Amino acid sequence: MDSSETTPRRKDAQRNREAILSAAKELFATSADVPMYEIARAAGIGQGTLYRHFADRRSIAIALFDEALVLAERSGMPCDLLRSEILNWRSRCRRRQRDLSCNWQTRARFADHAGQTDGYRVNISTR
Repeated sequence: MDSSETTPRRKDAQRNREAILSAAKELFATSADVPMYEIARAAGIGQGTLYRHFADRRSIAIALFDEALVLAERSGMPCDLLRSEILNWRSRCRRRQRDLSCNWQTRARFADHAGQTDGYRVNISTR
């Protein structure tokens, strides 16, 4: 745990952190590939403020996960149910990541194909 986690935050800093996590939670629900500037915009803060709290998306995701674990512990949910919910969440995240990866691969294939087609047309027209 770093020093920012052990020292109490000012009220405005705590509000900013909560706004960041709330915005990130909503944005991550729609896509795992959300730019940091979009999170800052949705939270109503500047990018500098965002980066003072979190170095990257990974650190935001970890903070959201930690927050979810604390809430789960407080809820008194049975361990089996909690484990099931965490595994379902992880599975949804992996599916989104896989879908995003497939989209990029498909785009790359189409771009390659378009490049090959253009090259073929050039070869025919120069004969």
